[in-house]
Amino acid sequence: MKIAVAQINPTVGDVGGNVARMLRLVEKAARAGAALIVFPELGVIGYPPRDLLFRPEVITRVQDVLQRQILPASLRTGILVGAPVRDPARERLYNAALLFYGGRLVGRQ
Repeated sequence: MKIAVAQINPTVGDVGGNVARMLRLVEKAARAGAALIVFPELGVIGYPPRDLLFRPEVITRVQDVLQRQILPASLRTGILVGAPVRDPARERLYNAALLFYGGRLVGRQ
């Protein structure tokens, strides 16, 4: 199994730019035959996000790019990415590792 490790330096708060960079690397990893590409902790929003986590529109933006961009990009290559995730049952945010594969979210830790 070929695994690509994407040691990127995401920009705090630049969700669109960070995900665009990730998608370019996902495509590159897929062309190289990688079955999985791994991104850093909180790679979608940047680290440390601090007060951005208290802004609902930022969390909504993160959830949107995960569904609309990361999820479909996982059709060819598995994507392990870090992002803040809202647990609606507990109304809390978690620093999660999300595994997307085959166009689906298959794991969350």
